[in-house]
This record gives sequence, structure tokens and C-alpha cells, in this order.
Amino acid sequence: MWVPPPVSDKVKMIIAANKYGSVRPGATTRKPKALAATPVAPMILIPTASGRRTLLKDWWHKECKEGGFLAEYIRREKGMMPQQLRKVARLMAGFKQNSKSDFRLIASVPARLYQRLKQEDPDFFSDNQNLKNLRRDNPDVVVKL
Repeated sequence: MWVPPPVSDKVKMIIAANKYGSVRPGATTRKPKALAATPVAPMILIPTASGRRTLLKDWWHKECKEGGFLAEYIRREKGMMPQQLRKVARLMAGFKQNSKSDFRLIASVPARLYQRLKQEDPDFFSDNQNLKNLRRDNPDVVVKL
């Protein structure tokens, strides 16, 4: 009767190295246990002043309905915008366009305002009428047309 030759350590390592195992000698090749199903939406809990925890979707619904932290943040952001516009205008005072450059500066606005305007209209800065309206509504904005 035929007897297979003994398996070397190198061959054992190759045999043990599969998608469930390790290359280390003597490693087991057991399959991992099945993971529990993950929920569709993350369970983010927000602590409140009373110590009770609230789900994110409940907190978001309450914020949109009644106002609160989010409304205060937006109010504060709007209040800071004129200061930020003036700061950018001071930085851009005396700016001279390079006549040899292929690019032209059309407006200087704070990054937050830029992102907000791009959210409303992705082509906001390519339309001259939008820039004229921006300069009319906000005299502190640096717009070069």
C-alpha cells in the first residue's frame, strides 16, 4: 500500500494560510463566528442636560422644529459674516492683478460664504449678474468685474 511522503513545515504554513487563517506555523484555520447584523442607521446618542440620552434623529427633528443649539449656531455665524467680509477686504486692499497671468481674480470672499454660495448654485461665480447682486447686497465684498 502506498504511503504519502511526510509534509514539511513550509508546506504546512502554506496550507494554513488561507482567508480564515494565519501564515504562522501551528495556526488554526477555523472560520470566524458570524457577526451580528449591524443596524441600518447608526445609534448616536446625544446627552442632554437632564442626563437622559436622545437619538440623533429625534434631536435633529426637535432642532428643526423648535430651534435651539443649531439655530444659535446659525445666528452666531450670520453675525460674524460682516466682520469676516471686512477682514478679507482689508487683506485684499491694494491688490494689483498680474497682467501676464491667465487667471483673473473676480471676487474675494470668506471660505464659509464661498461654500454656502456654491451650495446654493454651483455656477454662482461664473455668472456676472450674481456677482453684481452680491456686491450690491454686501458693500464690503471685494468683487472685481
